Amino acid sequence: MPPSPERSADKNPDAFRLQMDSVRRASVVWANTPLTHRLDSVRRFRHQLIESADEFIAACSHLPHRCAGETLAAEIIPLADAAKFLELNAKHILAATSIRAWGLRIMTERRPLGTIVIVGPGNYPLFLPGVQVLQALAAGNGVILKPGREGTRAALCLQNALTAAGVPDHVFEVIPEAIEGVQRVISAGVDKVIVTGSQRTGRAIAALIAASRPTATVMELSGADAAIVLRGADIQRAADAVAFGLTFNGGNTCMVPRRIWVDQSLAESFVNALRKSLQQSPTIDLHPSDSEAISSMVDAAMRDGASIICGRWDRQSHLGPLVLGGILKPAQLPGADVPGPVAGLWTFRDIDDLYDLYADCPMRLGASIFGPSEAAMSVAEKIDAGCICINDLLAPTGHPAVTLSPRKDSGYGATRGAAGLLEMTSPVSVIERTGAFLPHLLRRNVENEDQLKNIMRLKHAPGVTQKLAAMLRIIKGR
Repeated sequence: MPPSPERSADKNPDAFRLQMDSVRRASVVWANTPLTHRLDSVRRFRHQLIESADEFIAACSHLPHRCAGETLAAEIIPLADAAKFLELNAKHILAATSIRAWGLRIMTERRPLGTIVIVGPGNYPLFLPGVQVLQALAAGNGVILKPGREGTRAALCLQNALTAAGVPDHVFEVIPEAIEGVQRVISAGVDKVIVTGSQRTGRAIAALIAASRPTATVMELSGADAAIVLRGADIQRAADAVAFGLTFNGGNTCMVPRRIWVDQSLAESFVNALRKSLQQSPTIDLHPSDSEAISSMVDAAMRDGASIICGRWDRQSHLGPLVLGGILKPAQLPGADVPGPVAGLWTFRDIDDLYDLYADCPMRLGASIFGPSEAAMSVAEKIDAGCICINDLLAPTGHPAVTLSPRKDSGYGATRGAAGLLEMTSPVSVIERTGAFLPHLLRRNVENEDQLKNIMRLKHAPGVTQKLAAMLRIIKGR
């Protein structure tokens, strides 16, 4: 199943328009395909993914910090899990609901949106866009995927596997990586745009939408996720988890723990434990543009008084996980949009001090809290983040039932999980009048004013006696 680059749209405007028209026509047929048949394709895709794992690993080999095992753990296994989650749960999640009230039967159906554009990230070229593609297809939409940086090969492997699994031609298309492709599809008219990427990418696409036609959008953008270590926490577990978050996928993860807050009574022991954990971590090969951005970021922080608490930095493309101290406020941590294993560490005196520090940063993608269960849950209830882990970090967010719902500068809408699947649909209400009583057809005049008041009392009076009295008056016609 080798990738076929010719299937990606070229830069010819006429070819692009033909591709868009093909997706629209194919999506209509796909929307009318029974959900069970669409899920059969998802199941067959899952089998293709496992059988062709080596080809998918090779498609992600451009990432400089990746070994085959990490690609399996970060991309292929969680994507297979997400496919199985859809197979088992999509029918229930997308099922129509029905209620009866006041002579009405109100049915709410979830219908496909039509054509969805998915803008993929560069750091997880298979898993993150793959889950969204599967959800959009399961819901009955046509899909256009713009891969992230150097992600075309993975996108085409995904496309070929889905075609082999029974998704009809043109229901799922891949366009070139350049941002101009997104501009074209938005101008041509699509039903939703789903973006996973940097804040810079999000702002650029938001500007394209503002300059074109209104289009529904979901954005999962960069985070500066918090790792909070409370009094009573397992220090070694917290340190190992933070080290894992800083090194997994080369630290190039939107939920990397960039803001580390430690109760001041634990600071020394936590830093010592973190140093030991990070000493076992190898240096990380960075993309040249990322290396330059991280060097500028660290230089700026050091000029402003930051110091290295633990980790290695040599201004080269090889970088060890780096934890900085001496940054006055979390919001001043530079480069939250820069992919790489760099974080800041602060201490807090008490919970109120922690809340003040947390509120200072506008990025709210996720957070992790380490500490006794009751205390950690109390903090989780009060902080604003789209996904919160307790006594673990990052790995649980890959579970297919987990929904990411970023806040503030980290984006909006929902991806993955049940809510992510519902984002691929539109609720449509179908209302049937089942009773003969149609009070809204009464002429509005002095004669029926009392009747309307009685109807109002029957529906909304605070006590049973008042409701019964109103019902008797309605029956008597006064």
